[in-house]
Amino acid sequence: MTIRFESRSGRLSAVQGQVHAVENVSFGLKVARRWRWSEKSGAGKSATGRSIMRLTEPLSGSVLLDGVDVLKLNQAERQRDRMQMSFKDPFASLNPRMSIGSSIAEPLLINRRVRPSEAVNRVVELLRRVGLGCASA
Repeated sequence: MTIRFESRSGRLSAVQGQVHAVENVSFGLKVARRWRWSEKSGAGKSATGRSIMRLTEPLSGSVLLDGVDVLKLNQAERQRDRMQMSFKDPFASLNPRMSIGSSIAEPLLINRRVRPSEAVNRVVELLRRVGLGCASA
């Protein structure tokens, strides 16, 4: 996958060039695995993740999920509920006004993984699975 961003400046925001964020990155993951990428700042971790999730479009490349190139899917066909990206800055990715339970339940409800009546039980189950038992739902 190759990811470049246009560099703009001037009064009319004219394109001055391109920033080469990621050049020819390639990797494979086993099914149902979590993966953490630790690298120095500016290495292209966020740009790669954002392109895999189609938050930004790569210049070239492919992302295969079960043999399907997700970069070629239209918005209705995308399978974002099967992929997740955790951003570096928890203050930018977590709403401090929401409880941890609500934060966990939100994607389950949005992606229709559980019915609202089942959400509390699922959140409690998930918290216990990672060793974070809760006093109340």
